[in-house]
Amino acid sequence: MFPRGPSNSGANSGLASSLTGGGTLNLVVNYVRDNLDGNWSAFTGLINVISRTGTSDEMRINHNFGYANARIF
Repeated sequence: MFPRGPSNSGANSGLASSLTGGGTLNLVVNYVRDNLDGNWSAFTGLINVISRTGTSDEMRINHNFGYANARIF
């Protein structure tokens, strides 16, 4: 992920792409405001959220689609 999102704040300020399929996704968050705006509800695998710095990195869910088919660690 990119630091603070492309627009930094507000609606749709983060990663707006959809995610489908399955498997393992290693999502590295970098700093704050790493918003997930896209529809990832069709993804059926494991999402490993990893902090780049190990301190105040954030993954923010910024949608109403949910992750019903995925596991998040």
